[in-house]
Amino acid sequence: MLKSNRYRKEKDSYYIDVHVQNQQQLFDYRDPAPFRERDLDEDFVKYVLTSLREIPNPKAVKLMISFPKKIAEEVRADVIENAIHTFFEYEVELSRRDMKLNFREGQNALIFALMFLSVCVAISSFALKDVTGWLQLTFKEGLTVIGWVALWKPMNLFLYEWWPVLERMKRFEILVNIPVEFRFIEN
Repeated sequence: MLKSNRYRKEKDSYYIDVHVQNQQQLFDYRDPAPFRERDLDEDFVKYVLTSLREIPNPKAVKLMISFPKKIAEEVRADVIENAIHTFFEYEVELSRRDMKLNFREGQNALIFALMFLSVCVAISSFALKDVTGWLQLTFKEGLTVIGWVALWKPMNLFLYEWWPVLERMKRFEILVNIPVEFRFIEN
């Protein structure tokens, strides 16, 4: 349940408020790339994604980054905003790749599973068609069950595994264009 005071709402927009002491806190300090190409800090990204999930209308969201007033001259708002949008564009592309990979894996698994099912059913139907004992009958039925169980992985991939990737991609797509505002406050 969303707490009414957790996210500030002004007019029709919810704000995800982030308070940092310097702009380096927004970025992964292990990444040596310039700010506009640098990975965002994992905790910052996790906070923004979690906040976006909690807000009732995620398309009406703005990101507010607050800095101490004393470092206002150092902060390059345009570079930070561009870096945030670029990071989430890249994440959208990674999610699309994950989705394609998921379906490709599902296709390969389905082909293998159908071949395996065919072999199991063929052995069960033709090689063991005149079985009479309970042990042989158990083996015959077991082959059929094992063949059908082989379909579990592709069905899981096609029915369930892609939903979380799609949801993540939708959140990243919202963040690609999220309005970013900056404010400078007294400590």
